[in-house]
Order: sequence, then structure tokens, then C-alpha cells
Amino acid sequence: MPDTAFVTQAFGLRWRSDWPNPWFADAPDDGRAIDVEIWRRAALEPRPGGRRINQGELFADGTRFRLDGAVIDMYDGRRIEWFADRHDEVPLAVCGTVAAHVLAWRGLVPLHGSAVAFDGRAILVAGESGAGKSTLAQALVECGGHLVSDDLSVLLPCKTGGEPLLIPGRPAIRLVERIGDDKEKPKRLALPSRVDADRPVPLAMLVLLRDESIGTNASARTAALSAQIFRPKWMRFLPHWRLRTETMFQAAQRIHFATMPPASSARDVAPAARAAEAVALLRRHLGG
Repeated sequence: MPDTAFVTQAFGLRWRSDWPNPWFADAPDDGRAIDVEIWRRAALEPRPGGRRINQGELFADGTRFRLDGAVIDMYDGRRIEWFADRHDEVPLAVCGTVAAHVLAWRGLVPLHGSAVAFDGRAILVAGESGAGKSTLAQALVECGGHLVSDDLSVLLPCKTGGEPLLIPGRPAIRLVERIGDDKEKPKRLALPSRVDADRPVPLAMLVLLRDESIGTNASARTAALSAQIFRPKWMRFLPHWRLRTETMFQAAQRIHFATMPPASSARDVAPAARAAEAVALLRRHLGG
């Protein structure tokens, strides 16, 4: 076990772990309190009586999740314990799905998408797995944007008439490199320019990577945004579901919606061209 603690930041929280955590940004030593503890254990305590959901279980005080060769316990949105035979760093699942559990437990709204900011306003890129979210996010950064979050994006609770705000998340983009028809290399990390980790960014537009258009009425817009909730089967049973539902309804009335073909339908269009189109849509929406 490492002899030191590793303090990182993401989603407005400070995370302290006893193993390296490459998925979050190093936190400055400014005396702020730790919000979430992450500890590796030689074995995890039994947790009987859980409700089975996908690859895990839900309990009155948290969740247990199994992924990538690790078993991970989350307690009360404040503590994470994990066990794995072959890991020399915090597993990605801790900083993805389990982090989403932590955030939902605390009343936040986890969304499955990557966000990039232009002129202080964020574009959220969403779509099914493999649609090209991270590739478009990287292209947006290369167009002059600043990364807000990759893959897991998080909204602050939004009241009636309030501005939807995203909390900056993971500082790197995980990219797939294609090496031929339908063949891919393992994902690599890109470290782009990013927004201030301590300042929420207003969400101005959702770009949904799909072929079908989005309806213009309030229910269609709310449904389109709600469909992007991270791990939806889990989120329906975690605390604060009503608050998340209300936040998505309020946010859907304030943001602009656009669709673009997924990567599979736009193989002949360069990511830079798709990014330029998205930025033009944002600026048109903002009137600039």
C-alpha cells in the first residue's frame, strides 16, 4: 500500500485516496476539507439485503458495484471502499459509475455526455456509446473550447427559472483510435485545456448525436435531456430522484437543442467540421 494520501478534485468535491487516482485532477493544497474518502481494502465487509441492479446492489446506506475486476462499495455519498487483485491505481469505475452514485446521493444530476465551454457557455455532447461523444469533444477543444467534463457531466440542482449549471469534472478525454475498418486501439487519454475546476459553467446547448430530430415542445425537450441521465436504472432508485427530475425539466426549458449524425453515419465528415458546426449553432443561439 502507498505510504501517502492522494488528494484530487472533480465535480466540486475533494477526493482523498490511498492509491494514485489518475482520473481526477490533483487538488491544490489550500486547506479545504475532504468530501469523499477512497480506500483500498484487502477484503470488503458483507452487505446483506441489497436490491440487485445491473452489476451491483443498492442499500439503505449506499451501493456495491462490480466492474473491471473490482468490487466497489459506496457509503452515504462520503466514503468509497474497493477491492481488486490486479490494480495499481484507483479503478476507472470508481471515478465513473461510482462517482455518479456519490453525486446522485448528494442531490446532483449525473448525465452521460462530454461538455466543452466556449465564451463561458457549455455545449453538452450526448448520445449512445460509440456515437463519438469524446471525439467531438476533443475536436471542440481543438476549435478553441475548454473541457468541462468527459463522459460524466453533472448538473447542479436547478430551481424554477434558474440557470442550468455544469460542475467541472474529469480533466482528461478518453479517446479511441481507429486502426482499420471496425478495429480500435485501447482508449488513450488526451489532456486538453480546461475550465476552472472550481467554477460551474452555464449549460447553453445539448448536441445529441443521433439521426432522429428532437421535438420542439416542452415534453419532447425534457424527454431528450432526461434520456441522457447517467446509468438510468440506478438513478431511478438512488436518493433525490424527484429533484433530478425537476432539474432536468427546468434545464430543458433554458437550453438549446440540436442533433448531429452519430460517428457511424458521418464517417466522411472530419471531426473538425462537425465541431465547427456545433460552435456555429451555439453562437447563433447566443446571438453572437
